Amino acid sequence: MKRLRQFIFKGLTVLSLLPCVATAVFWIRSYYREDFLYFYCGNSYAMALSYPGVATVEITRYQHTLEPPPKRWDYASEPANQTALHWKRLGFCHRSEPALDGIRHVNCFPFWFLCALTALPPVLMGTRRIRRRSRREMCFCPVCNYDLRATPDRCPECGTNPKEHV
Repeated sequence: MKRLRQFIFKGLTVLSLLPCVATAVFWIRSYYREDFLYFYCGNSYAMALSYPGVATVEITRYQHTLEPPPKRWDYASEPANQTALHWKRLGFCHRSEPALDGIRHVNCFPFWFLCALTALPPVLMGTRRIRRRSRREMCFCPVCNYDLRATPDRCPECGTNPKEHV
């Protein structure tokens, strides 16, 4: 069971590197291009936008069903406008506002936060590996962290053979 947990954690860690790199690329790209991704569905539509240094998600819900657009998904890009928005509170924002006959919810996240969030699992895995390696080199039991300098062949605390536990 422990090996399965480690395998799943390592797999998720490697998978989290992909969004981390993608976020960093979009962060840099946001200073040159503004990207818009639209998704239409029934009486609502969602839009993901990138402004210089900020990712924005807008969700608009209408009281009536929208006329179906030719495409459910759409993408657009244009040169970045450096003075498009004024952000407060480290780049985070939320606002709800009326839109035609519905309501629009806008959430903003700075790219540095998204990059740090997606980099968290690889950083945690790296620190765990460094700690484990340093414990092994300093003659500590890998299970209970007991000092094994006096008895390097077997842990007197838990009975683990540290050479088998590598």
